[in-house]
Amino acid sequence: MKKSLLFLIFAVFIFLLIACSDGNSSSEDSFPLLNADEALSWAKQNGVAVTEDGKCTYGLEIFEQFYENAENGIPGSVSCAHYYTLKKESVSEELYNVEKNTYPRLFFVSLEYDGENFRITVRKSDLAETDYTGFFKYLKHFTGDAPATATFSTYNYYVLVDDPEGTWERIQKGLFSSQSEAGYRHYSVMSDRE
Repeated sequence: MKKSLLFLIFAVFIFLLIACSDGNSSSEDSFPLLNADEALSWAKQNGVAVTEDGKCTYGLEIFEQFYENAENGIPGSVSCAHYYTLKKESVSEELYNVEKNTYPRLFFVSLEYDGENFRITVRKSDLAETDYTGFFKYLKHFTGDAPATATFSTYNYYVLVDDPEGTWERIQKGLFSSQSEAGYRHYSVMSDRE
């Protein structure tokens, strides 16, 4: 009886080892290599703050705690996942036909605060290489009413910037300007829109 139980436990252990390593390789960070839908599910099961097409769907309180700690000079880190779909009604038919097979997409974001600076690392969920790594001095919180032309009524954004006087209006102006020098270095880390 004991031998049978021991053999069963050993067999389950071997099965789990094989299942966990097969097709679920990891990259240099702590996030697994998964397609976007699998990564979205994994993120929600593992305490990662998630945005789906600009709306936070899981873990906003996790991110807000990180922000509050950083505002008080307390070092820490937070993980985020940005999930994007391509909506046919939001783009031209030509662009939709070109891009439709590349969606959905999910990007894992690791944000660390050392007490003085923020370090961000971004990676697409199904690729091992890092897409972006950067350092910023400030994490700003912007809230307000959306423009009348928007598909949402309010916004709640957390954005990395280098300028302590940075405003959401200046960031938008840089985004929509045709002048390259008008650009404003930033990275939107968390968003929630209603």
